[in-house]
Amino acid sequence: MRLWQRRAVRHMVWSLVPLLVIGATAIGVLGTAYRQVVAELRPATAVARATVTTGGVGRDGLSLRWTDGAGAAHVSRLVFPRTGDVPAGTAVEVRYVPGDPSRVYSAADEPNTRGRGYLSGVTFGVLVLVVALVGTGYRLVRRVRLERRPARSLPVRWAASKRGLIQRSWLVVTDGDREWWQPVYWQPGLPDLLAGTPCPVRGTPATGRLLLAEVGGQPVWPSGRCRRRPPAGELTENLVAWTRAQQRRRDRDATGTAPPISMTRHLLGDIGLVLPAPVLGLLWAYFDGSGTEGFVVATALLFGVLFWLPGVFGSDPT
Repeated sequence: MRLWQRRAVRHMVWSLVPLLVIGATAIGVLGTAYRQVVAELRPATAVARATVTTGGVGRDGLSLRWTDGAGAAHVSRLVFPRTGDVPAGTAVEVRYVPGDPSRVYSAADEPNTRGRGYLSGVTFGVLVLVVALVGTGYRLVRRVRLERRPARSLPVRWAASKRGLIQRSWLVVTDGDREWWQPVYWQPGLPDLLAGTPCPVRGTPATGRLLLAEVGGQPVWPSGRCRRRPPAGELTENLVAWTRAQQRRRDRDATGTAPPISMTRHLLGDIGLVLPAPVLGLLWAYFDGSGTEGFVVATALLFGVLFWLPGVFGSDPT
């Protein structure tokens, strides 16, 4: 079977696409804004010592008295967005454009603070994309390698868990007197699996972290580590026991077969998990002090991340 034919692969890739588009757009916009700030500040090569003439709050603006290299005195008003009370007489280093003393800046003033915010946004966006790409690629490689391991037949049944907005599919593998709960990427046919159906299972439950079962001849990729205990939340299981007669009847009559769920519907179901993005974006902007711009960028990136997570960790659309 080709890699793209696996539903898990398509789910991972399609859930990653919005994050890549949003991240690349954010990096491009913030990078352009940062270059504009750098272009504005670059000509300010002259340095002078300034003194605050009247105490006040930095974000409301402070009047600075300073003298340029030619000995001319100037008074400039600069805004320091993240500075609190500043007493009169405080010394401040400023930079100005030679020949144009109206263009004066300081390390903590509004243009410099804005530029650092843009650079932080670019760095964060690049980091998010790198983590998403590397994480997705690593999971793909591990599961492809797992398919090549030898298999043995073990009884398997399907279960689904729901906890809040998170829904996942599980395969419960019975190995002797032990049960192993393996989270898996959902695919058609899992809800119809009879309890205790003998399936080829790759990986060792007692020593391995991942188990890969074949259901109906199709590999069902694990979406996380297997565990000994059932997951928390509401559980749904297909408890109709497997027998050869029951399996033949199921194959012949297709009774109880669940309707197919398209990838589009699956992805639309994952959108519910992005609902916290605006709230998290608001918190980000509040603590970061980046204002409306920070809120928009953070919300967009968090939207992409929260949409990507169910694709990489698995979700159940049923």
